[in-house]
Amino acid sequence: MNVRLPCRICGALILDSTAERTGGLCMPCKGGYRASIEARRHGRARDHAIATSPQAQLWAALLHQVRQEAAGIQGLSHPQQLYYASSMLLGAVLRGGMQHYFGGVATEHYKLAQDGLMAMGATRALRLLLDARQLLFGAGLPNETARHERLYRRPLFAENEARSAMRLNALNAEFNRLAPDLERRLSAYARQHGLLDQ
Repeated sequence: MNVRLPCRICGALILDSTAERTGGLCMPCKGGYRASIEARRHGRARDHAIATSPQAQLWAALLHQVRQEAAGIQGLSHPQQLYYASSMLLGAVLRGGMQHYFGGVATEHYKLAQDGLMAMGATRALRLLLDARQLLFGAGLPNETARHERLYRRPLFAENEARSAMRLNALNAEFNRLAPDLERRLSAYARQHGLLDQ
């Protein structure tokens, strides 16, 4: 008859023969990988909670509408457009910095992102966006071809522009620090404009 005993560390039930071989430990505890198993389990639960959150569902619906409908972003209400463009900005900067944002398709909605940050009261994030645009392109925002030429030449900044590269890194780091606040502002904006249930 197989008798099961609790692991001395985690309490998981193990066969008595296993407990005898391992000093009373389950194999994950004996091998030292129990923590990584638990971290993955908690990560999956967190990812599921995020994916099923009202904000994630709103984002998925907006993304679907913009990508699948002929009207694209023009088919969204003005508050939806501001939310969408600001969310695109946040995601792009978190993935690869301001240079990633300005080099991607999200820049098509740059003016809406600016307006969205202003409408949400995210003035610090707006200032960082404007500073990055100024640093990368000067006074205006060039067309896509000129942006790509500027952003994808190697290196982005010449050797004598090391301060510019450091400044861009600092802008990216500060924007990343503001990300939780910006996420809260996006959520509040969505609720305020009826995009999310109260």
